[in-house]
Amino acid sequence: MNPQQPYQPPRPGSEYDFFMNPGQAPKPNPVSKFGGSSMVNRLLFVVGGLFILVIIFWIIASLLGGDNNKPNIIAVAQYQTELVRVASQASQTGSLQSSPATKNFAQSVSLSVASEQHALFVFIGAHGGKINPKILALKHDPQTDLTLKNAVAASNFDSTFKGVMRTDLTNYQNALKTAYAGAKINEEKQLLNDDFNDTVLLLKQLGDPDQ
Repeated sequence: MNPQQPYQPPRPGSEYDFFMNPGQAPKPNPVSKFGGSSMVNRLLFVVGGLFILVIIFWIIASLLGGDNNKPNIIAVAQYQTELVRVASQASQTGSLQSSPATKNFAQSVSLSVASEQHALFVFIGAHGGKINPKILALKHDPQTDLTLKNAVAASNFDSTFKGVMRTDLTNYQNALKTAYAGAKINEEKQLLNDDFNDTVLLLKQLGDPDQ
């Protein structure tokens, strides 16, 4: 080195710092311990992919799991609507032929099932749902109306009406069973169970099919 030439210190951050400052060893690169930045990128990619899959699975589960009993609940409400409608025929279509006992039974069905449907609507509304009236009427069976009209003409309205009510109550009972089996909420199960027990009582009140 020329003694006349002024000393030039090394630039900060020079790659030769460790030669000029032997007391400071170069810091190892932590990424190199794991195979370099490419390995880290792969790990981040895998973790990110798993995170996305978890989110997708959660969305699908919420869509499928939350409302899987909705068709069964709608079927219950539809049978309730039809039962109330058919029960009213005892004081309409068969008003001149139906006995007081038949009319009383029809009124019991109407009041009981209408009350059950109201409770069901309250439950559905509390969980953000609503059933369109047009959907509720889809169980309307025109053949039932024709059968009861023919019964009036044949002067056997009471027995025919009882047979129709027994069939409709049994269908309603089966719908309640199905909905109960798919219910996930305790309040929903209790509601359906109470309706089922009420239907059992109505069928007992209706009596034996041969009567």
